Amino acid sequence: MDYVQLEKDVKTLFRSLDHCNEQVDKANDKIGLVNKHVEEILNLLKGSSLNKQDVGFIGMVLDIKKRLEKLERFKDKVIWVIVGMSLTSGYAISEIISRLINKK
Repeated sequence: MDYVQLEKDVKTLFRSLDHCNEQVDKANDKIGLVNKHVEEILNLLKGSSLNKQDVGFIGMVLDIKKRLEKLERFKDKVIWVIVGMSLTSGYAISEIISRLINKK
């Protein structure tokens, strides 16, 4: 091998190395962008650590769950009140009917 050929091979090798470095830099930029997006998604889900009032989607879902459970308990109580009122009013109506029938 002569010196000129060796010099050409070294230049080709350096060009290939530069191209590889460019590809690695592009990949690092993309990875950085993906990391940024993942952090934004986590902030949406969990809420901001800087703002205590921001509970994120997870906190809102948990709050809605608690409120729904309270509403379900209230609904159950209302149903039992209605059942109780129906029973007592049913008894009162039957008493009225029996008194009317017995009066004749």
